[in-house]
Amino acid sequence: MLKLGPSQDGFSLIEIMVWLMLTTILMTALAGVFFSLTNFWFYGDRRYDVQQTANLVMETMANDLRYGSNYNYATHNSANTNEAISFAPEADTAARYIYYIDKTSRQLYRVPGYTAADAELVPGQTGVWAKNINIVKQTDITPIFSINNSSITIAFRVTESSKNQNYNIQTTVTPIREFLVR
Repeated sequence: MLKLGPSQDGFSLIEIMVWLMLTTILMTALAGVFFSLTNFWFYGDRRYDVQQTANLVMETMANDLRYGSNYNYATHNSANTNEAISFAPEADTAARYIYYIDKTSRQLYRVPGYTAADAELVPGQTGVWAKNINIVKQTDITPIFSINNSSITIAFRVTESSKNQNYNIQTTVTPIREFLVR
């Protein structure tokens, strides 16, 4: 007769199979949670990038307009109505700058040296938006640029095309010369 001693005790095949099945179910659930959290993290990180880019561009535009003068709506072959504004920097009133939103690519451009005689402006290295970020009006009736007697309002929606994220941003700029005149 074969005698089993205490050192022969162990797990049965059924116990090992149940343990493997429970471990597989637990690991599958943990992997799903991990991938969901990773996607959520990347979504939030991209949204943060879009907001930071929009805030940086809005602040750059506001500073240019704050120190400028002689503001006008600009007509540009690549821009829709109220999607282009020209102004003179304070240091050199003969020069003109223009901000415009290209109606095809929906990207914002800042072009120095603009004159009203220019028939077409060529978007150069002054584009300030990444390729997958577009600018549109907040609503159909809200112009992107609005010039009042003493201020300029800039309002637009930034859309990140790969994740379809939207971010509305608006600011009102009062030129420095308005404070100096008073």
